[in-house]
Amino acid sequence: PYPASSATMVRTASRAALGAPVFDIDFTDALFAIWLLGALVALWPWIAGLVGRTQLVRAASDLLPAPWERSVHVLRAEGLVPRRVRVLAAPDCTTPMTWGVVRPVVLVPSNTLWHENERRNALLHEFAHVRRADYLCKLVARLLCSIYLFNPVVWLAARADSMYSRIRRRTPSGSMTPTRSF
Repeated sequence: PYPASSATMVRTASRAALGAPVFDIDFTDALFAIWLLGALVALWPWIAGLVGRTQLVRAASDLLPAPWERSVHVLRAEGLVPRRVRVLAAPDCTTPMTWGVVRPVVLVPSNTLWHENERRNALLHEFAHVRRADYLCKLVARLLCSIYLFNPVVWLAARADSMYSRIRRRTPSGSMTPTRSF
């Protein structure tokens, strides 16, 4: 916006003539740029997953195959389906998955080759993720890891939380007695 003074122009020209860099980069600006690049790299898996899940939902249908519809109906009658969850079927989905915070989505495969018990257990598993707000916990952990990129304690805490979740999922009734040792 302001014209450069003649002294600035002479200084820049003499630096260029001597082979010195023309631009002065402040140390704090360089650190911020490194941190920002690292934060974007740390967030990249979540961003790529979000794009992939969005594409799956666009191809998904509210009209479930009859066996999946039956399984959801039975679980809904038993009061085991969270009220705010949407169950969708997608042709490119190979295994049930869930995501979302405000309006969670459970995506199921369009194929009907699953046995009734497999469908029921898979749906109960996904609904448990919705009830525990696992997606929100993983999102917050990923954001904290990207913000506090250089703090190993944050990364260790996120890993410990992930391992705690795995132990809880693999034990009956969510008790903290692991079924196998690590």
